[in-house]
Amino acid sequence: MPTSRAGSDRPRRGRCRCFTLIETLIVVALLAAIFALALPRLGRLPARLQIEQNLSTLRAAFDEVSLRARATGQALRVTLEVDTADGGSRLAVAGVAGDPFAPALGGLPSAGLGAAPDGAAEAGARLGAMVPGADSYALPSGVEWDEASLQQGSRDGAEGPVFIFLGSGEAGGPALEFTIRRQRFRLAVDPLTGRADIRALEAP
Repeated sequence: MPTSRAGSDRPRRGRCRCFTLIETLIVVALLAAIFALALPRLGRLPARLQIEQNLSTLRAAFDEVSLRARATGQALRVTLEVDTADGGSRLAVAGVAGDPFAPALGGLPSAGLGAAPDGAAEAGARLGAMVPGADSYALPSGVEWDEASLQQGSRDGAEGPVFIFLGSGEAGGPALEFTIRRQRFRLAVDPLTGRADIRALEAP
């Protein structure tokens, strides 16, 4: 009897080992399928992060200029300058006091500047010294501006597309198109709030 039990146990053990091997092969196949699906998405993740980072930098530059104009009550002129040699770009910021053509360059009526009350200009200058800001903002190298869009957005006599930010919060300027890693976007400033409005033209 013991001999028959030992003999009957051997096939069972063999069948268990075969079943375990099949399970292992199934698990390996499932893991391979999961990695095959996940790796391409992981590879695209850095590109998406770069796009979001570049867009955030663009928005931050325009929003900071708009905030400075509202805080000081002084209108600011922002010119997009693009280096045709290396493709680099920056936003050059300057005041528009004494520049009657600045509002027109931004698509705003000249009356939008208004006449500052007595002492308002001096107070704005003092406040401007305390409000963080820069004379220029270097834009990400990954931003490639559309040449046709730049030409259409540039007025006569301007070095590039011009945006105007008023102390009232209003803003004006052309709509520009650009590309980041083959993804096209459209940039415009909100005429009432001055915030940068960036929208994708194609699905990522």
